[in-house]
Amino acid sequence: MQVYHSTTLQQRIEIWERAQRNETDPQIATALGLRVVTVRKWRRRAIRYGRPGLACVMGRPARGVLSHFAPTVGQALRELRQTHPGGGPKTLRLEIAQAPRLQGQPLPSSSRTAAFLKAEKLTRRYERHTTLSQPPAPLRNAPHLEWELDAQGVRHVSGVGKVSILNLGDPYSHVCTGSQTCLKSKADTADYQLVLRRAFFALWVAPRTEFGSR
Repeated sequence: MQVYHSTTLQQRIEIWERAQRNETDPQIATALGLRVVTVRKWRRRAIRYGRPGLACVMGRPARGVLSHFAPTVGQALRELRQTHPGGGPKTLRLEIAQAPRLQGQPLPSSSRTAAFLKAEKLTRRYERHTTLSQPPAPLRNAPHLEWELDAQGVRHVSGVGKVSILNLGDPYSHVCTGSQTCLKSKADTADYQLVLRRAFFALWVAPRTEFGSR
């Protein structure tokens, strides 16, 4: 009984060379001790792909990045990229999650979305980082011409939890003009506005209200 084994690169090259000499598949198979279907397979690959097609490809055939998801997912991402050219993977991932036609369907992660955009050549081109010119710092020659607002890192206060502290100070007189404690891990725009309003009221409105306009 003849035992067939996997072909080597040299055998595949010889299959192609013999085929170019007009030898038939059965003739090549007999000469090399291979099956006719094996010879036919590599001869066709050489015709289609040339010499590089004789390299053995291991594993399963390559599939699309989102092959495990419904085709409508990839279609939705392509459409969103056209209408949102500046959107990143996270933004597009959030957008398709809101699409009615994709409700209840498994959706890719942000990293898989990024891989899909790259495979489809839909990534946006980033501009090179350039250093912006900075205007000269103003000369401080009197109090309250300029204030500095500093947000400290998150702190854990016993019995309270995580807090974030905003400090407002005058760099000329080194006086703290305001402070705000936020009972959360990150201050938002409303917190910054509140600490500024309180400082303005304490320095300008309150004295004028108490002692009268001068």
